Amino acid sequence: MSQMAEAMGWKSFSSSNAHYGRLAQLLGEELDFENDGAYLSALGTFIEPRERGDHWLIIMRPQVAEALRQLDWT
Repeated sequence: MSQMAEAMGWKSFSSSNAHYGRLAQLLGEELDFENDGAYLSALGTFIEPRERGDHWLIIMRPQVAEALRQLDWT
């Protein structure tokens, strides 16, 4: 999320969290996908921090990236 915020010119990762979470929610609702309210798993996989102070790494699923390209949302 920090990398996304930097690329978008936002001040912190919290803006990325909000936007990515909203995209996940909209997509999940459209597809009737829900995992106990956690829509983010529809967009990517998560890698837990290895060391104290590290961030979670979210890797967007290739299918999601391709769909965003096809929609011309990138």
